[in-house]
Amino acid sequence: HMHGHTHSTRTTTSTTRARPRLRVPQAGCTPCTCITMVWRPPFTGRTLRVALLLAVGALCSGGHATRDHDARARGAIDAAKLQAALKGAVEDGALKYNTSFVAAVYTEDVHGHGPIEVSHAAGLGDRVQKIPISVGSAIPSGSVTKSFTAMRVMQLAQAGKLGPDGIDTPIHTFVDPWLAKQTPPQPPLLTLWAGNTVITSVTVRQVMGMAAGLQDYVDPVLQAWTREHKGQDFLPVQFITSLNKTFLYPPGKGLAYSSDGFVLLGMLIASVEGKWQWEDVDQMAVLVEGVAPFTLNDTLFMKTGPCSQYPSVVHQYAMASAFAETRADVLQVLTPYRHSALRTVPNPESPQCSPTNWTHGLVVNGYLIPAPQSNFASAEACCAYASTFPISIYTSQWSFLPNGTCLLMYAALGPPTPMPGAVTGTVISPPLRENEFYDMYTESCLNGWTMGNIATSPRDIARFFYSVFHARVVPQSQLDEMMAWKYFTTGFMACPPGTPASMKPQVCMGYGLGLMSTPELYRAAPGACDNNTVDCICAGSGAQRSCNVILVTQGHAGDDWGSSMPIVGWVPRLNASVVVATNSAAGMNFTGLSARGNIRAPSAVSCQVLAAIAPILNPEFPRFLCY
Repeated sequence: HMHGHTHSTRTTTSTTRARPRLRVPQAGCTPCTCITMVWRPPFTGRTLRVALLLAVGALCSGGHATRDHDARARGAIDAAKLQAALKGAVEDGALKYNTSFVAAVYTEDVHGHGPIEVSHAAGLGDRVQKIPISVGSAIPSGSVTKSFTAMRVMQLAQAGKLGPDGIDTPIHTFVDPWLAKQTPPQPPLLTLWAGNTVITSVTVRQVMGMAAGLQDYVDPVLQAWTREHKGQDFLPVQFITSLNKTFLYPPGKGLAYSSDGFVLLGMLIASVEGKWQWEDVDQMAVLVEGVAPFTLNDTLFMKTGPCSQYPSVVHQYAMASAFAETRADVLQVLTPYRHSALRTVPNPESPQCSPTNWTHGLVVNGYLIPAPQSNFASAEACCAYASTFPISIYTSQWSFLPNGTCLLMYAALGPPTPMPGAVTGTVISPPLRENEFYDMYTESCLNGWTMGNIATSPRDIARFFYSVFHARVVPQSQLDEMMAWKYFTTGFMACPPGTPASMKPQVCMGYGLGLMSTPELYRAAPGACDNNTVDCICAGSGAQRSCNVILVTQGHAGDDWGSSMPIVGWVPRLNASVVVATNSAAGMNFTGLSARGNIRAPSAVSCQVLAAIAPILNPEFPRFLCY
């Protein structure tokens, strides 16, 4: 099991000027016949969470409430108590899952006691050499990079470097001159897009806001390429030349996640700054060019070459072979083909598909997996689909509805809902073996440059996002633009059509300009939501009533293949920034947990950290449970 743990507590006294109060309106939910399901994949390459909501009866409505979410806990925060709570959650997680976790909390006590920073690390940064991970270890964190990139673009716009139209200028205006300066020279975007003039109308704002209609690179293909090309890097220009040039929708008419767009933003920064070699761009400039300059001591932006060239960067344990197929983006590609065959070929070898193990008349309420769900002929076909590798890794329970819908649940969330004719069953998880992991320490760490090349510590990123959301990196006027949340219309993060606007902040991921607003839903502790219509969303009545607690994080989560930061950013209801990181794609407890149990590790430990610190940071916030 794991060895080594470190922690850090910093409490300083200073005078701070008043900061803008951040308000995040949220809708309450009156009891109604609905099932709220949110799937929070623990690792998805460099992609992120998806939120789905299915109404079985009527969608929850009413109970709207707005509260000042710049929470003010009563009394000064006890830093020692906060440190102890963080330590307990992190060490418990590292022990249970036999892997490494680091977490940090940063806040500035409103009672004049100055900044409070606590962090703790448990586990190993190098499993072979038995070197402990530390609170200052640099953990590759993928898409966390995007917020740094977007902030830098906003600073250049503020300085007038993007011209009179600022971020509403077509992005080719800046990228084309840079491409022409490359060796060998690269054609302009119009040529790369085969003469499709739509690319010339795509603005900087649309790219930053995931609204340009751009496609994205295929994550498992890049992972395979990286493993097969030792000593090589997939360079920024290659991301653009190899990209599928078909638009997902007209620019500005939808929202779909595209990391490649942030490579274009990197080229914009390089062009505006006159850096014709992409390696010459200083991605740390965003910290010193802001409203209130500061430094981050554990943070670096990796360039060409292996991760191992950076002494502070930890080893990263990625999943190999068939387990690579379990990431959400690959599931989306693979399951239609598996689905069409499985509908007509139930698996007779699966004992869990025996009707004697099923429950009739109930539908599971829980985290829903975004796999095909319609046109199943029978409960047997639904069970066979749920029990097929790799879907069986994620699926703990399934429900077959009378209309032919097959719901696959990652984990239950509250009691089941009665429904005549429905059938529910469980799925046995396959085992997880050590040879499914590989150490990517000697492979490329470039990670798409300005879309994903950061390596950093939770304590650095907690302070960064606290500064971001208190208008210290860009001024409040620009921050307001960056926090104009919109909701994904296309791809695995799409907000379900028909979701009421009042509920979208509670159940769907919002994206601004290089920032995201992520609602986490956790099962409420008994009685925690009895008098709370702001932080809770409830369904059912009487014995069937169940409530979830909503905790919104604003920042930008990020994953690499073997490391991630599943919780990253400013948590308004706790008046603090919280970051959780790990250096393995899943738990590595090969004797005590199944594959599904290990895959839950990042999201489960994130919940445990939040549940431990929330009562200290905001005693009024409702208690919640972790699976």
